[in-house]
Amino acid sequence: MTRLVSALSLLLAALLLYWLDANAIVVGRLAIPARALLSASVAILGLIGVRPWLSPFLRSPVVFTGFFVIPLLFFVALYFFLLLPQREGEGVRGEQILSALITDASSNGIVEVGFSYPIYTPTIELKNAELFTRDVELYLRVIDARGDSSLYRAVRDAVPGSALSVEASVKGLLSESEEYVFNPLSVAPLGSLTGKAAFVITNLEEGTSLRQALKDAQQAQFELREIDSGELIDDFPLIRL
Repeated sequence: MTRLVSALSLLLAALLLYWLDANAIVVGRLAIPARALLSASVAILGLIGVRPWLSPFLRSPVVFTGFFVIPLLFFVALYFFLLLPQREGEGVRGEQILSALITDASSNGIVEVGFSYPIYTPTIELKNAELFTRDVELYLRVIDARGDSSLYRAVRDAVPGSALSVEASVKGLLSESEEYVFNPLSVAPLGSLTGKAAFVITNLEEGTSLRQALKDAQQAQFELREIDSGELIDDFPLIRL
């Protein structure tokens, strides 16, 4: 019976650890004490699982509690309430890794969904230096040679309105690949997110390619903004095509 309880404890510890790792964004929305409790639960379940293999002296309740459980709880509290806050940085920062453009020459996706707008698909990396999950929206701002500014929002995960819209069509096309990410972007605490965003460029002058428009632009940059207020969080330069 003792060995059965031990095996179940180890199994529960492994499952809980896997869940915490696979759901870092969800866990990152929890309060620090709740995260500490979950981590302590994994460790205690693991200790219960290995207890039958300890010597009789170490298995005794008093010694086991004093040698293992109390120190473990102390180190969990030390990490979450003292060491972890010291790792906190400032906000979410972004960086472009690669620049790419979907065209008729590189993909028949444009033909399939029935429109001819260029789809700009840069690979971006976001890093969250805070202790909680952050949700942001990604934009592309282009200021042309005349000083006119155009702001494009990356394709959204949930597109309201007509399912026949250009944005919805692009979302349906690109969501078949796991390498694409869609607004809003969620980044786990002290973690990073890397993926391809998608921008539908709808207002180019006739006869002008996106490559040429970016080449002639005074400025082209990405912007990270708050979802509700639209407040600017960070901006970072675009790598020209």
